[in-house]
Amino acid sequence: MRMHDRKGSKLCGKVRYGRKQARHGLGLGLEENVAIRIDLSDGCVGWGEAPILPFVTAEDQSTAVVKASEACELLKDSPSMTLGLVLDILPGHKFASIREGVEMTLTDAVAKSNGVPLWGFFGAASDSITTEITIPIVSPAEAAELRIGFKVPKTRIQNFKVEGGKETEGGRRGSSSYSVHPDCLFILDANEGYKPEEAIEVFEKLHIHRDDWEGLGHVTHIAKGKYGVSVAADESCHSLVDAKRIITGNLADVINIKLAKVGIVGGLEIIEEARKSGLDPMIGGMVETRLAMGFTGHLAAGFGCFK
Repeated sequence: MRMHDRKGSKLCGKVRYGRKQARHGLGLGLEENVAIRIDLSDGCVGWGEAPILPFVTAEDQSTAVVKASEACELLKDSPSMTLGLVLDILPGHKFASIREGVEMTLTDAVAKSNGVPLWGFFGAASDSITTEITIPIVSPAEAAELRIGFKVPKTRIQNFKVEGGKETEGGRRGSSSYSVHPDCLFILDANEGYKPEEAIEVFEKLHIHRDDWEGLGHVTHIAKGKYGVSVAADESCHSLVDAKRIITGNLADVINIKLAKVGIVGGLEIIEEARKSGLDPMIGGMVETRLAMGFTGHLAAGFGCFK
């Protein structure tokens, strides 16, 4: 993707950061996300976010601030570039969250400079989406309260985090959830907490360890063939190489794309690969605020291929 604004504007970058207590899929934790702002000389401003939670993302906040600032300095004098240039500056999985933030900021700025909304920039398939809502690992009473609060229009799918090694928990949480919202679809997500045989025993949509490729394929075969349940590769997909391995090995029915793991360009490459193969793409987040999740929502609406 080549990044052009209409007036060949130069840019200057600013990096801001802070800490806040926030709830995410694994419960309550301290997030240290980094916000990035790029100002074009034509007056347009782009915003992006690098989501940082040390035990989830590869980077910590101090690394993110330094590397994002370095990237902004290097990009200042670039009159025209491909978005992939950021990959050269911030390579690999260890800088993926920072790369996502910088690429997001550039995309936002250029879209504004061209007078195009982000959903239009990504293809204009739609200007709205249907979302899922994640219920984190909390007490049953608190989970029930969250479920009631989350029943809003266009939120018909609820994603439940479950702790590994508890064979009955998936069924228990699913049954109680169904009694609250019988018209909703439910996804159970163990965050690599289940062994293949445990996932098969529960047979809902669950994740196994990201490096257990044989186990992933086995769970997919049993879940789909015996129960008609689709299996998504989430933690197993950290790159385009991972995505191709999942596709060629028929290891999953769905690939869940997390931009914090692969960056914006990496996400676009995986989307294209999934669409060519007929595999269903899914897109989500981890510890992002509304800034990054809003960008992700625009991308999903623009492409129109996410279920």
